[in-house]
Amino acid sequence: MNRMFNRTLALLLVLCMVVISAVSCAPAQNTSTETTGASTEVTETEVKTETATETQTEIATEPETEAETETESEADVESEAESEFESETDVETLTETVTETVTEAVTEAPVETEAESVEFETEIEIESEADSEEESESEADSEEESESETEAPNYLELPYSKTPGDLSICGVSIEEYVIVIPETCDLYTLYAAMNLSEHLLKYGGITLDIVTDDVAEATYELVIGNTNRAGSAIAAAVELEADEYILMMDDESVIIWGESYMVGGGAGAFATLYAAGAWRGYDIDITTIPTEATPTQFVFEEAKSAILLIGDGMGEKHIDMTIANGILDKFCARDLPNISWIVTRSQSVINGVEGVTDSAASGTALATGFKTLNGCVGVDPDGNTLLNVRELAHAAGAKTAVLTTDEITGATPGAFLAHVASRGSTSMIQREVNNLLRRGKVDVAEGSLTDETFFSTAVSTLNTISTNDSSFFVMMEEGYIDKHSHNNDAENMMHTVDRFNEVIAYCMEFVMFHPDTVLIVTADHETGGIRHNPYTNEFKFSSGGHTNVDVPIYAMGAGTEYFTETHENTRVPMFIASIFSDEAFGDPQYE
Repeated sequence: MNRMFNRTLALLLVLCMVVISAVSCAPAQNTSTETTGASTEVTETEVKTETATETQTEIATEPETEAETETESEADVESEAESEFESETDVETLTETVTETVTEAVTEAPVETEAESVEFETEIEIESEADSEEESESEADSEEESESETEAPNYLELPYSKTPGDLSICGVSIEEYVIVIPETCDLYTLYAAMNLSEHLLKYGGITLDIVTDDVAEATYELVIGNTNRAGSAIAAAVELEADEYILMMDDESVIIWGESYMVGGGAGAFATLYAAGAWRGYDIDITTIPTEATPTQFVFEEAKSAILLIGDGMGEKHIDMTIANGILDKFCARDLPNISWIVTRSQSVINGVEGVTDSAASGTALATGFKTLNGCVGVDPDGNTLLNVRELAHAAGAKTAVLTTDEITGATPGAFLAHVASRGSTSMIQREVNNLLRRGKVDVAEGSLTDETFFSTAVSTLNTISTNDSSFFVMMEEGYIDKHSHNNDAENMMHTVDRFNEVIAYCMEFVMFHPDTVLIVTADHETGGIRHNPYTNEFKFSSGGHTNVDVPIYAMGAGTEYFTETHENTRVPMFIASIFSDEAFGDPQYE
């Protein structure tokens, strides 16, 4: 960013004026509303240009190296640390992590959120920034005039207002409440509480403490999950269907309960239904929460956003092996309502030239809906550019992000960001990524995420990219399941499955707060040929390469019943494309 300031001092002054104006008008939460089309466009466009350029500059400083083959690149992989969380763990430690992550996510969010716009109508080049200063200043002045004339919005029809209203429950301010979770807590309950805390902070500027139930009972509590509070026992005694939750009042406390991930259904309903008017600028006193433990069905809305999680190299046996060795109690994606299998063969395999797919071809299939040759990234066998689903989402006005524990120039993330004939052309991939960031054609593109950064970056990205209920597409990849499997490194492979599971669990609860979002979890192919001996319950690698084993797919959200049958991998992006109104996306020949 400093380089851009040095190049154009005048632009710095303009940007400072815009940012100061935005900060003075905006509350603590990450909410911004298009009071008028012209006023918001200027603020978001100016800041987005700065943010995109800053990110591009940071990425451009990374060395551009030619990619090694998958087998070679894994040889020097260092052993990774123990997973940050266990499925069943001491929540006192987890609560500290939750508080830190929430604070980091929301602290970073305001600048990123205002930097994001629905779509650039024109591509803003760095060289032309000075020429646009006069127009930007004029529109900034227009913003002040427009805001002063804006009437109170109808919160049933318009986006969230910049200033939230007061929120109370039966006359008691929400700020008097505390969020309570069990001392020993499963991931779903923990992340339901975390998402509720983030939602209140992001939309209402409200900070509530998260405590465990070993703390003395307070008068006003938002009680989530199987706690020792009396209201939790009342809710737990009610038989629920898989898609039902309970949201009830017990004296002055709010009780939130559900089986498995549906515990987030009640938390999401409180935040997005009962409290929603406050986020839109109205003073809301919630008085209609049931006083009895009444089952309520969670209903997904028509999808307008999608989260795609890819475990590179992850087959069904990778998951079984991780559970059998006690690393996981459960793989959370297996609780999703729609589960089936994906066929991974590439065009090279179909042609008989190769025995199995590679990550470039399989990643391209998952990104574009077309089969291609091994080694190709975002192009067909003849080298022609293929439209990927992230580009489609951006063109439809959605915000987009690509995150990976691999390098951002890796074959799988590359398929969602670039178009090159060879996965080895990492310098070309990097340049394309830089260009996308600079032009605002992707909102987030981050690679080489670690134990310390993968989860927190996922949380921060999802919260900033969804602000104001924006439509979005996010692809997140756990790349090291594949790398460790190539090396037959079972211990580290299982650790990365565990790391991936943390992100999956969080995303499942995130969708409970965004019911118009589809979540899909799958793999690009299987690596290592893991075999299971049912008599000894031992799992062993049978190779150091990829196999043709079908990989699992898990999904939830409107329309995902489609994934209860086996499909070619090209069908995944074709389904996602339909969310963004493209029914003709991809190659229809492979059913």
